Amino acid sequence: MTGVPTDHIRKITGTVREEVRSFGRRRRGFEYADVRLEIEESRWAVSEGGQPRMAEQDVEISLGVRVLARGGRSPDSSVAPGYYGMRLGPGDVGRISKVLRPALSHAYERARAGAKAKDASKVSFGPLAESLWSCELAKAPVSEAVIPAKFTRDPRKVPLKEVIEMARNAASGAMAMGKSMKYS
Repeated sequence: MTGVPTDHIRKITGTVREEVRSFGRRRRGFEYADVRLEIEESRWAVSEGGQPRMAEQDVEISLGVRVLARGGRSPDSSVAPGYYGMRLGPGDVGRISKVLRPALSHAYERARAGAKAKDASKVSFGPLAESLWSCELAKAPVSEAVIPAKFTRDPRKVPLKEVIEMARNAASGAMAMGKSMKYS
């Protein structure tokens, strides 16, 4: 399989941590950020009427960023979230810093804009603005986790030929259910 092995996430965790810390130190109103990086390896097959039709193996990589930021300098100013997500290619993982910085910036700018809008609404809407809440997290220590996949048989090691055979058997089994089965 071409692409990036899922265990590559462990190798870039330190880089991601440092990028977030560095970004947060340089931004006014920055409160918090979390980064989610997912590498998914898949193999699949399609069979119709007991005959194999197509099969493929693939690697998909996605990045999700959430930033919480204040709209103003005052500790009473609102905090709002900003989000940014994107799909990555295998080459992006090796240059995660260059990919992560603009993602953090987008999420930060969205958070700041949302927080400023909340603060402006508090002034404009008077008593109705009391329904606007600042988005603040519970005080808890930061945690980092790489969540390993758990399985009895590593699906990355199942030959594509075997996946195709399983799909063919499933389609044949469905067709054997009786004449009422017209398509599988």
